[in-house]
Amino acid sequence: MDRVMPGEKDYLNRLSAVDCLHQKRPVVDGAALVFRVHHDSTLAEFVVEVRLPKHDSEGHKCDGKLFAFLQNLTDNPIQVSAPEFMLTGGLFLPWTIGISLMANEYRGEWGEVLTWETPLTGSEDVELLGAEIGRILEICRDII
Repeated sequence: MDRVMPGEKDYLNRLSAVDCLHQKRPVVDGAALVFRVHHDSTLAEFVVEVRLPKHDSEGHKCDGKLFAFLQNLTDNPIQVSAPEFMLTGGLFLPWTIGISLMANEYRGEWGEVLTWETPLTGSEDVELLGAEIGRILEICRDII
């Protein structure tokens, strides 16, 4: 991911204060909102990152993005056999889903993460985004 832009950390703090997310006790860790997801011996993190809209060098506005990642923290693999429409069911924004590679620079490790991504124009209601993230978090709990 790119460097943190001014305002992105504040945006995540506002997002973490949305009631449905605040109850789940997220942690703002650097430029990400992090939730722990666990079941039996499987432990994962659900990580939310935001890239706010900005203007390019010619003054045109470029949409931002909201990312949500499910990353495994244990040796037990996360099995996802549900089709995409099940992983985006009940969501209102145009989310795309896929598998991405994520690197841990400190440990020199690479891993696959389940990724949700949606465009961010800056005019979205924070309550709606919080509800969407809460729904994806519930989908992640079902996966685990």
